[in-house]
Amino acid sequence: MNLPRSIRVAGIPIKIIRADLSDDDCFGYYSHDLKAIVIHKGLTGILAHDTIRHELMECSLCLGGPAWCEGMETEAIVRCCDNIFWPAWDWFLARFGHQWKPLPYETEIHSNAPRKGASDRLP
Repeated sequence: MNLPRSIRVAGIPIKIIRADLSDDDCFGYYSHDLKAIVIHKGLTGILAHDTIRHELMECSLCLGGPAWCEGMETEAIVRCCDNIFWPAWDWFLARFGHQWKPLPYETEIHSNAPRKGASDRLP
């Protein structure tokens, strides 16, 4: 799986780094201090995809603020999404995705999305 070197989350560049995590007993992690997602270099296919998605959710919770609320367990939220929400969403798309028609405002939003190399600044 070819991965970009970085991705923008909430307008902030987040590095994507492959590293040997075999001693860390994990597939990946998000480092808020480094603004980086680190995934195990041996991951490929759906496992790499799911790990990136998992760490992007962790990153979003940190950048968006909820991760800093006292008692907030981001891992619990992310695992809930991994094990319940995303499988349900995938099932929905497999079953009804061909019937999906974007609403007018969704079409406008997606047609105005920044193109590759475009500035992230709003007009």
